[in-house]
Amino acid sequence: MRNARVIFAAPAACLALLLGMVAESSTRITPADAGPYHERAREALESIPMQIGSWSGQEEKIAPEAIRLLHPNFIREWKYSDNAPNPRWYDRWASLLVDQCRDAGDMNGHWPPNCYVNNGEELMFSQERDWRVGDLLITGKEYHFVKTSPTESTRTAVYNFLIVPGRGILRDMKDVRKAAEDYQRRYYGAAQFQLLMNADLPQQERDEIFTTLMQPCVPVIKTLMSGGIR
Repeated sequence: MRNARVIFAAPAACLALLLGMVAESSTRITPADAGPYHERAREALESIPMQIGSWSGQEEKIAPEAIRLLHPNFIREWKYSDNAPNPRWYDRWASLLVDQCRDAGDMNGHWPPNCYVNNGEELMFSQERDWRVGDLLITGKEYHFVKTSPTESTRTAVYNFLIVPGRGILRDMKDVRKAAEDYQRRYYGAAQFQLLMNADLPQQERDEIFTTLMQPCVPVIKTLMSGGIR
């Protein structure tokens, strides 16, 4: 009898292992599973308005290299100008770049410390920042870059944050990389918001511009955060 148990034990163990593998495989997220989420994400992103209070936006051309790198479900850049009367001697402007990928791995490498430095700009400053916009806390980072030419130097501030469904708003790329390694999250992708401004403006004024332009984006951000992860 003991010999019979030994004979049947190995096949039974193999069958149990096979059944376990089949069960585990059935829970894996596929690109098709994430399709409805990406449709909702694109629809939400398309709703970002060109007119926000006194700010008027104009769509900018996206660099072909960014499209090749990201394989985006959505990518758009708007340059906003403030048309409100004010006594300032300078014009107020800000550029908003938003991109969202179907695969979190495609976002790897596309963030300010990589892109701007590779474009010949020097990173001068970075700091973790929290911004309250309506009922939403946005956790991100502020970067300052300088681009120098023979005739002038230009300083740009970039307010940046990323979004991974199920993980929320993220400060930097390391958490996006973790999502890319997680089969339950990878195909829900990732999104990134970058707001560019003149770094010579006082921080209070930069924060006010960021809060103003992000206000209509709050429902969009919440849609991107939601996902459909099991």
